[in-house]
Amino acid sequence: FVQGVTERARTIEGEQVDFSFAGSYITRSSDDVVVMENGRVTSSTADPPNYEIRADKIWVLAPGEWGLQNAYLYVGRVAIFYFPFFFRPGNELFFNPSFGVRDREGRYIQTTTYLLGEPDEPEAAFSFLQIAEEEGAAGAQKIEGLYLVPDDAADLAPPESGAVLRILADIYTKLGAYIALDGTFPKAGTLNNLAFYLGLGMSRDIYSYNFPGQGTTYSPYYLTGDEAVTSWNVTQIGSVRIPFRFGLGLSAALSGQGYTLSGDMTFFSDSRFQKDFDRRAEQIDWLGLMGQGTPVPEPELITSYEWTFRGSATPQLEALDPWLQRVALQNASITLRWREKSFFYPDTLELPNLSGIVSGQLLRLSSFHAPETDLESPPENELRPAWKAESFEPLAAEECLRLPALPGEVSPPPIPELWNASVGYTITPSGLLENTYNSDAWNNPEDVDFALAYSAASGRMGGTVPMALTLLSNSIGLTGSLAASGQYRTVYNRAGTVDDTRWQSLLQQAYSYSSVNATGNMALRVSPFAGSQLWSSSSVNYSVNLLLYQLVYSELEGTGSPPYLAEWLQWDDEFVRSHQIQLNAALDVLSGQSLRLSADLPPRALRFVGQLNLGLSPVSVSIASGVLQEDDMSWTPQPVTSAQALLLGELGQIQNQISYDVDLEEFSYNNTSAVIGPVRAQFQMRSTEGFNFGGTGVGWVGDGIRRFRPTHAEVSTDLSSELEPFWRNRLRLAGSLTTSWSMNLLQYTESSLSFGLKADVEITDFLSLSLSSQSINTQSYVYIGPLAESVGRDRRSLAVDLLKSFNYFSRQDRIESAFNLQQIRIQATHYLEDWDLEISYSGRPEIVLMLDEETGVSRRQYDWQSSLEIELQWRAIRELSSNVRADNQTGTDAVTTGSTWDLTFGNDP
Repeated sequence: FVQGVTERARTIEGEQVDFSFAGSYITRSSDDVVVMENGRVTSSTADPPNYEIRADKIWVLAPGEWGLQNAYLYVGRVAIFYFPFFFRPGNELFFNPSFGVRDREGRYIQTTTYLLGEPDEPEAAFSFLQIAEEEGAAGAQKIEGLYLVPDDAADLAPPESGAVLRILADIYTKLGAYIALDGTFPKAGTLNNLAFYLGLGMSRDIYSYNFPGQGTTYSPYYLTGDEAVTSWNVTQIGSVRIPFRFGLGLSAALSGQGYTLSGDMTFFSDSRFQKDFDRRAEQIDWLGLMGQGTPVPEPELITSYEWTFRGSATPQLEALDPWLQRVALQNASITLRWREKSFFYPDTLELPNLSGIVSGQLLRLSSFHAPETDLESPPENELRPAWKAESFEPLAAEECLRLPALPGEVSPPPIPELWNASVGYTITPSGLLENTYNSDAWNNPEDVDFALAYSAASGRMGGTVPMALTLLSNSIGLTGSLAASGQYRTVYNRAGTVDDTRWQSLLQQAYSYSSVNATGNMALRVSPFAGSQLWSSSSVNYSVNLLLYQLVYSELEGTGSPPYLAEWLQWDDEFVRSHQIQLNAALDVLSGQSLRLSADLPPRALRFVGQLNLGLSPVSVSIASGVLQEDDMSWTPQPVTSAQALLLGELGQIQNQISYDVDLEEFSYNNTSAVIGPVRAQFQMRSTEGFNFGGTGVGWVGDGIRRFRPTHAEVSTDLSSELEPFWRNRLRLAGSLTTSWSMNLLQYTESSLSFGLKADVEITDFLSLSLSSQSINTQSYVYIGPLAESVGRDRRSLAVDLLKSFNYFSRQDRIESAFNLQQIRIQATHYLEDWDLEISYSGRPEIVLMLDEETGVSRRQYDWQSSLEIELQWRAIRELSSNVRADNQTGTDAVTTGSTWDLTFGNDP
């Protein structure tokens, strides 16, 4: 083709971009190799294009495989980037290289070779260099030279098992070398989730040197006399020294019918092993080499790890059901914890840690027995045509028409269950044996002798016996339970290095842990109208919850046996945790009406409470009150509380809660709230003393007069609107206004009026503009004449203050206004065909520490902190962008592509 042009659409970050490819001569061979002489690539629609790639030759060799020779990236007529040669192979390298340079480790190359599995599909380094369509590797592959190529000899691709086995091999010019074998197998024979890791590192110490004016540099050498010496790391395990560092991990699980087993073990030669060698990548970070990429995060230091082996078992016990329904060993584990000094040492050993559960039913009786029936299914009833569908041949007379089947027997009405009783049990035992090693004496790895400092044993046993009885189809229900639990801990095997103070502390902790208690509770419910549609929710309830017995640690006396205090059930409010009777009368009509009467019974403080709920949509009302018996046998009336609600459908609702103190004969509290459309309001009143303003420096002083008075009010609105597009659907306008006003009506100088504004303007393919601001006024009382005069202030105009706050051209007006700007943000995006120019400004006041030059004393004051950011983003090449950022907090730096430029502005907002 002479002067050929072709177009291709690519999707870049969710946006479709149309690329055009042109060349003075385009040739295509029989094996689909395409060569463009004097090729040009662009996505710009301008004429001439705003940008393009020009190359002497462009090769498209295979899907995903292409190259450039002597290529330039032009912006307008200026060449800003040069590719002497670029080749993108269609097949992946079998060892997945990554290279770069770091200050401490030096230059490096990291390789990852997959023996099983495949790496994650990497993102293209440059979106605009996606010239040839790429296809994922399908089918089996084999290694040819440095690449993975399709294996035509294999008929089918191996099934996806999720297994991954890879070899990691890295070289660092300063640090050393590293090799590891890493594998993950979801299923490996009888094992599940098998994962293992073995890494070896040959490394040397890295030293930091500070040079005046040149910063810090790192080197593996230090000077001894006139000789530069390097120190290679060794690892000491006990008395054995090995010339490398290592890390290993192994985890696996085994499961079968009724049991599971799992183990997890990790071991490192030192705490920095992972930090030095696990900062890896499997693909070349081309953007990072240009200063545009995101660095790989540095791993944390390893300060501890565990060796853990767990198991659980739940055997099937169908033959013993229901007496023994469940027997389970919920957890059986062994855990060895390691901690780090200058080496890793064993800290504690849990051997074993056990917990289980046993449950079943001791009794299950019922008056209902399902009738035994053995009814045959009725014969198939169908009406068939008198011919065969295929041949229209007539059928025999007996096949033409089948008579309907005889009706089966009618099922009898269900028999009501007169009574049902059950008694169950649940037992939960657990135990732990913990050994703490005597690590204080281990200063070197060869000192580790696994000697114990002390041992501790603890156990817990809990049991519950639930009981239930229902009569007359659940019209009467009786439930209850007996529960007991005990726990015990002891310490022993005291080593000579444990001093008396520490040992006594351990003993006291064990004594405090040990305890026994038993509880019981019962609840009786009677539903006399269970069969009524109107009164089915009505019931009478009685409940009691008791502490039957407790054995608790009292105090430590000398070194003898610790005293424990045993207490049995006593009829007082300590052991009787609740004792109550309740009457519920509920009428299921209209919006629901109910009356609830409840009483707290002795030995609890005698209390009678009643609550009446009435509803007639859209209005609902509830009222509640009660009386409480005091110690002197007098009765104290409880406050009368009431709640009312008026539902206004989609418009909103109005609610009110009020409380009246009968004893003091006064209203104590009232809260009214309303939501009507975009407006929310709240008004509160309380019975409290008032305040008078005592002047500047004195503030508010209580007047000592208690009465029911307004205390708080607030109103807020949230308005938003978006106009229909106009100007040939190119212009869109949207905005929102939020306001919120609140005031302490007792001390009205504590008020707040906030004002938020947001506006959005969008012109298609030209401009997107967003403005948002938030202001706050803490002096809203000055707009109300009597309130302003009572504190010695002149009344001010709300409209004038608001206009002054938006007069950005007069600093004095903004100072005089009571509206203080809390935040402002302006963001504009100008669409420039192939680029997006984004400009954003934000500012807010912050409290900073300022130095008074006259007195030399620092003081805290508000200062306007602002920032301006400009970003030019290439739409077709989103990996490349230039950012300029200026604020009034930092010093001046240089401008670099894709980085930040900090300037110093004045403090005048």
